[in-house]
Amino acid sequence: MLKPFLQNDTLRSELSNKRFFVIDHSILNKCKKGNGSVVCSPIALFYRRNDDKIVPIAVQLFQDNADDNPVSFHSDSKYTWILAKMWFNNADACVHQSISHLGYTHIVMEGFAVSVHRHLSQSHPMFKLIAPHLMYMMTINELAVGTLLKKGGFIDTVVSVGTEGAFEYRTKWKLNVEGTLPANLKERGVDSPEVVSYYPFRDDTLLTYNAILQYVTDYVLLYYPSDTVLSQDIELQSWLAELDRPIANGGLGVLGVEGVNGTFASRDKLIQVVTSIIYTCSAGHSGVNFKQYDEYAFMINYPSKLRGNPPSDKRSHSERDVLQAIQDRSYQYKLLTIAKIISEHSFGKPLGNFEKDYVCEQKALEIVNKFREELKKINATTQERNRKRPIRYECMLPSLIPNSISI
Repeated sequence: MLKPFLQNDTLRSELSNKRFFVIDHSILNKCKKGNGSVVCSPIALFYRRNDDKIVPIAVQLFQDNADDNPVSFHSDSKYTWILAKMWFNNADACVHQSISHLGYTHIVMEGFAVSVHRHLSQSHPMFKLIAPHLMYMMTINELAVGTLLKKGGFIDTVVSVGTEGAFEYRTKWKLNVEGTLPANLKERGVDSPEVVSYYPFRDDTLLTYNAILQYVTDYVLLYYPSDTVLSQDIELQSWLAELDRPIANGGLGVLGVEGVNGTFASRDKLIQVVTSIIYTCSAGHSGVNFKQYDEYAFMINYPSKLRGNPPSDKRSHSERDVLQAIQDRSYQYKLLTIAKIISEHSFGKPLGNFEKDYVCEQKALEIVNKFREELKKINATTQERNRKRPIRYECMLPSLIPNSISI
């Protein structure tokens, strides 16, 4: 079945050359559909061609093999293939809104914010470091729950999973994977330019992630010249222990932040935790938020909701079938209104320039200024890259990345 797409090479050879990519949305398999819409749980196969472009070549819309669940190919009739891609992208949009955006940034970081305020005094050096990246988040989350996630609200009417589906599954976010960009890229197998040569998000965001990592490292080493000093900080130990403690025991149950006997004696662990918080609240959120209008505006490209049922056979479809699957104009207008607002870069100062300056000690201020200067260099590097790219990618310009989840 795949032979026609392999550009005269063998399947074994292309597998060894890492030219296949899979997206498996099995997490949607048992998801409740609160608004009566059909939600697929698809598997899609992508292929890196000789020109290095990665293209979809096969889509199966549900997890289990069945006569009414055929594999669609790029070689199928035009509109049959378009419909298969639309239903896959609808599932992808549901995962994006519920998990990648809402779950893995807004909701996960709210737990960290509550815990920081519970355990660290405002005079604590780590509170001063983290606090600028938690501003406005509780407010925007409250607005999201009250406006977007309520029964009959935005998610319930214009996203296929609805409110029930959006809350059906607990996040599987791990601090040392999803919260640690290099590890996340490696786990997904897309960290190497030899495997994926053109990946603006990876290339630009790594610059900012590494700058944040260095910033946090310098700051932590300033206040904790040894692991012994860290182990004696009661406030910090109680905070870090709560992150690791299981939810059933009153903690956050954050995966990937394991302590040793309920304590955190390593500065490396503290650096990892704080870097993850700052990265997720700034660059991590920007990556999943600010391109929403670009992706959702053309309803066939990234449909948040589709009407009817997905294709259940290989028969030829028509342009009319595609048009009939698109959600009502009024719902699409509602989607674009929200997508346009939250895609605007007009909320909060850019990364490194804080609405409120908590840090006042001279040596710590020098570290902050060093961070700002590094971000300026990254901004210039990214601008230069964009001048050479076929399509500008500006989500990861530090000058356009807010400090916190403020929208």
